[in-house]
Formats: sequence, C-alpha cells, structure tokens
Amino acid sequence: MVRDERGRPWFIHGLAVDITELRETQARLQKAHEEARRRADELEAANTRLRFQIAERETAEKRLRESEEKFRLLVEGVKDYAIFMLDPGGYVVSWNKGAERLKGYSADDIIGEHFSKFYLAEDIRRGLPAAGLRIARSEGRYQAEGWRLRKDGSRFWANVLISGLTDKTGQFYGFAKLTRDMTEQKLIQDKLQESERLAAIGTTAAVFRSDCSAGFNLGICAEGNLSPRFSAW
Repeated sequence: MVRDERGRPWFIHGLAVDITELRETQARLQKAHEEARRRADELEAANTRLRFQIAERETAEKRLRESEEKFRLLVEGVKDYAIFMLDPGGYVVSWNKGAERLKGYSADDIIGEHFSKFYLAEDIRRGLPAAGLRIARSEGRYQAEGWRLRKDGSRFWANVLISGLTDKTGQFYGFAKLTRDMTEQKLIQDKLQESERLAAIGTTAAVFRSDCSAGFNLGICAEGNLSPRFSAW
C-alpha cells in the first residue's frame, strides 16, 4: 500500500501471478500418484495370488512325487507279474523286478528295446505285437494268451494285458503291460484235454467192440478189416 505525505492510503500496489498451470500440474501429479498406488496395490494382490498358486502347485507336485514313489515301490514289490511301461512306439521305458525274474532281462538289458523281442518269430511275422498295441490304443486294453520268449530262449505261456495310457487332457502317451506266467496252468489244461480225448477214443472203441460182439457191422468187423487202432482192444 502506498500513502501520501499525510499518511493517508493513496493506492495499493500488488502483483498478480497466474498459477493455473501450477494447479493443473499438481492435479496431474496427484492423479499419477493415486494411479501408481492403485497399480502397486493390484501388483501386490497379483503377487499374493501368484505365491498362493505356486505354493499350491508345489504341494500338488510333492503329492504327485509321493504317489509316484509309492506306486513305484508297489510295482517293484510285485514279483509274480512282469509290469513295465512302453512308449507309443512299443519301446520299453520301465521294468520291474517281476519282469526281470520272469523274462530274464535286467532293466539295463531291456530298456530302450522293442517289446516284440518277447514274441516268437512266427507271431512277429503274423503281426501280433503291432495288433496288440493297435487294439490297446483304440479300445483302451488288449488281453491275450500265448507263448513268449525269455532272454535264454526258453518259452513260457503268458497271460498278457496291455492298457493304453492317456493324460488328463486325453493325450495318449504310451502303454502299461502286465504279463503273468501261466505255463503250469497251461500244461495242466493240456493234460486234462488229452485225457478227455483219450477217454473219448476209449469209449468209442468200447462201443465198436460191443457192436461187433453183438453181430452188427459184420463186414467192418470181419478179421482184417478192423482198424489197427481198435485191434488192440
């Protein structure tokens, strides 16, 4: 304020500054600060969710490893069955102690080999190994019995089950194969069938002799016409 010589207010001297731009800048800074805080909160929430998901996945993977280990120990403990896995092409990728005992191959011997080497040459020519895998993949399983080969070349009668394997998405990734030695049962069954066959022949011969004794079919029963097989009766 400026006064005259008597001390009375004469006029007011002032300075006006335009702070509109400053106000706008402050507003923009405040908005940017709030946006940064919001993004930081979102990022923290996302990190929390990610940490939770990682913890869940680690727990699931741990349980899966434990489950796989239990299954491996279970399979390894089975001695009466050959249990092993094949890749989609039919090559051996796992081998249990039962398979080693039954077939004579160690895991080092057989892993990476094609499973058709367990089949007889004539069965390979007939396409049985490929047919088994094809059916197992298309229908989910294939079961059969037949002669198989051990490492030393000896044969055994096998009951075989091949299962096609798929993951959660339905993607096919190989086969599980279970083989059991049924040789003893096969020999017993063959002997029983042979006994039944011989018994049937004996019954037929006995009836034939009875007919001859009664005078039937005299032309056939005449000496010299009787089959040597029945002449001994």
